[in-house]
Amino acid sequence: MTASIDTPEGAIECSATDMAVSDQLHGFGGLHGGISIAIAARHALAAVGDDAKPVRSLRARFLRPVRTSLRVAEIRHTAGRMVDIASVSLESRDHVALTLEATLGRSSIPATSFAPLMPTVGEPHEYDDFVLPVELVPVSQFMEIRPTTAGRPLASGAAPELQAWIRLRGDQPVDLFRLIVLFDSLAPSAAATMADFIPVPTVELTVRPSPASVEAISPWVLLDASSFVSEDGWIHETLNAWAPGGVHLGTATQLRVITRQAKR
Repeated sequence: MTASIDTPEGAIECSATDMAVSDQLHGFGGLHGGISIAIAARHALAAVGDDAKPVRSLRARFLRPVRTSLRVAEIRHTAGRMVDIASVSLESRDHVALTLEATLGRSSIPATSFAPLMPTVGEPHEYDDFVLPVELVPVSQFMEIRPTTAGRPLASGAAPELQAWIRLRGDQPVDLFRLIVLFDSLAPSAAATMADFIPVPTVELTVRPSPASVEAISPWVLLDASSFVSEDGWIHETLNAWAPGGVHLGTATQLRVITRQAKR
């Protein structure tokens, strides 16, 4: 079975084993990483079934870019009493391009809830739209990004930090799969300190959704991202997401690597 992928929604809802990748869904150098992960997550969770425990963590690792095709190579599901593990491998051009492991779990022990507080910001409509060049990032045509601070990619800023309201265009509320896509849709926060474009591909992305994320009613998400950059060119990025009104939707961490030296 083959499916054509024309929009982020189409990619996320695709249930085919073999998929053709539209150039419109490319980010930097290949299929947008968040869309790749959302596809993998949908297949992994489908293997668990309708009685799945809540998703606690999704960890994806990228081995190579995906440009023209994608195929589900392997799915595994291991069930425990409190925790289930579901994993999937996606291939492109006969090589494993992405692996994902989902951790699902349930507990009946009550606990006091603590979550990161949303920064004080205005509503999305109070900020200007930040438009990425479609010829450079084709998938950006399906996204709306409204920065809430002065930080911008390639602005030679003092701190590796970015913050913005972001959504997939349209009015559909954020669900788990859209949240995954959005977590990978800001420019790398380390780019706020750079003056020239340098490829910093994602090696690993972990998404930990909040239980409250299933109650989201808005397409908008406030993303706050910051990075630690090591001397040998590896970047550890932490992101938090909130819905309008302050409900914490989840946390993500990215491991990136600088692949080319900046111009001097």
